[in-house]
Amino acid sequence: MIQLAAWIAAEFTKRRIEGYSLDMPVFAVAIDGDLWELHIVYAEDPSAASMDYRLNFLGPFPIGQTSSYHGVFQILHVLCCLARWGLGPYRRWVESEILGKYGLLRS
Repeated sequence: MIQLAAWIAAEFTKRRIEGYSLDMPVFAVAIDGDLWELHIVYAEDPSAASMDYRLNFLGPFPIGQTSSYHGVFQILHVLCCLARWGLGPYRRWVESEILGKYGLLRS
């Protein structure tokens, strides 16, 4: 968990350094043996005027286990939900905050 927290904190630090919005949460999946868990992290008070912000870690939320067919389908369901979110709100955020900043948007 400590390594996962360090990676997520580095993601928010990079966003702050690059001038990206901190409004978008980070989703992380941790796998320990057969157990898959989802962690959600968001920045509290991510205003541009302040360099201070607090990261709030939610979870872990168990999303399934590979030790059973039912558990595997639970994992697939959650991963599909995350993929849909990635194609919707997250993609729009990447396009506006990152690609748009560098003029890399495709027409």
